[in-house]
Amino acid sequence: MTKTIRQLLGINAGKEWDQIYSDRNPYGYNPLKNIFSSVRSFHLMEDDYPFGKIPANAAPDVALPGGKRGWAKMNNYNLRYKKWKNDFPSIRATLSSIVKHNESGKVMSMRKFPNAWYSMKEWGASPTEIKRNAALYANAFFRLHNPVQALDYPLINVLEIGNEPWGDIGVNGFQQVAKGIISAYKEYYKESPNLALSIGAFQAHNPNNVWKCKTCSYPSGDFIGNMLDEEILAHITELTVHPYSFTIGTVQLTEPPESTSSDFSHVSSMFAYRNKMGKHLKMASTEFGWDSETVGELVQGLYLVRNILQMASMGFDALYLYEGIDNPGLKGLYGSSGLFKATQPGRVIGAPKMAYKVLLQLVHELGDRQFKQAIATTDNVYALLFGTDEQMTHLVVWRPENISQQDQPDQPAWVKLPNSSMLQPYQLDSRFTKLDGQITMNNDLTFVQSEKAHPTSDILKRTRNEIQIKASPVPYVFKLIN
Repeated sequence: MTKTIRQLLGINAGKEWDQIYSDRNPYGYNPLKNIFSSVRSFHLMEDDYPFGKIPANAAPDVALPGGKRGWAKMNNYNLRYKKWKNDFPSIRATLSSIVKHNESGKVMSMRKFPNAWYSMKEWGASPTEIKRNAALYANAFFRLHNPVQALDYPLINVLEIGNEPWGDIGVNGFQQVAKGIISAYKEYYKESPNLALSIGAFQAHNPNNVWKCKTCSYPSGDFIGNMLDEEILAHITELTVHPYSFTIGTVQLTEPPESTSSDFSHVSSMFAYRNKMGKHLKMASTEFGWDSETVGELVQGLYLVRNILQMASMGFDALYLYEGIDNPGLKGLYGSSGLFKATQPGRVIGAPKMAYKVLLQLVHELGDRQFKQAIATTDNVYALLFGTDEQMTHLVVWRPENISQQDQPDQPAWVKLPNSSMLQPYQLDSRFTKLDGQITMNNDLTFVQSEKAHPTSDILKRTRNEIQIKASPVPYVFKLIN
């Protein structure tokens, strides 16, 4: 069954969420649950091992039923997930590693892109050891977070094998890790798994891409055709991408999502790969977003809404925004990609940004609606129909223009739409809504109302074969009347 917008929407999270579930949070609850139904955890594997240890020389530090008693490091994530599950029906964990520790637990260094995961040597000295160490880790993970005794209520719904498992893990290293996790999965769950297996983000358009790294012993690229084999594909249920809207060939995160010069356009090659491998594989966008300092606060929200509606129309099964809270200590990309500002020290959640208001408005207007049909997806205009299982209920229209750093992006201009056979039985309501974040909220940041509705007659001319409508870079939402 096709998911609704609310069911599609997820948010990335890490240990910065600890302060949301503490008395430092000024709101007293997690306001991100007002928008998102799912959360994706950056599950830091270095926090699951004894201080300074790695998969090659240690077992995970975990207290399991029937085993050692008391607290252990992996249990910290178990506590987090139990808190999160009260607010978010679905949780996925993506196995990550971002720092190196010494024996005392002191951070020695941050891992640098593209080597933001354990290297092949850190997993083991041989392919056999790598597979065995990965299986050992996965078995502890399953027994703690998703025990077979709780098949009817899994704590974790999806496990991603790596966040961006590229670079010094190497092709062979990644494949052995994946196969080790798969072997533990099959052995532990038998015929009744209660979570799905996914893989970290890859791309399908450039088979020659290999990360250049002077210190890499086993450099790999991120081309999915090289990194996965038939055995892995036979046991995963999902492919993932990180379709940020960089200008192709750069790290300039300023492109609108619909632009042909945006790196986002490459998701079409991943869908083609998925269709070739088997349409049973789901597709998830596990990171996407814009920095408000780069494009502006309002434009950040408008691009997010346009991208969410666009990806819904493309057939994505899950969409995870990067991220919930700004990182004021981070220089460069993603420091202002959150929906909330933050204060230091501790990256404490602060005031909601315009992007929060725009997404809250989107969920209010279309959250319980699913994508039905595209009337137009051109360089000139996007027009998408949404509704329920039974009928069409809404038309959303916008012009896919670059509006970066524009203070007044709502500039309507006439465009033409075909009077689609799907739209012909309906009239457009006399008032329409602009998804521009102009809303009233309660003190707890829940939605009250959009501040203004606009007369449809001012922007609509309809004949038997054609619709002329004033469309804007701001998405307009029209209710359909049968």
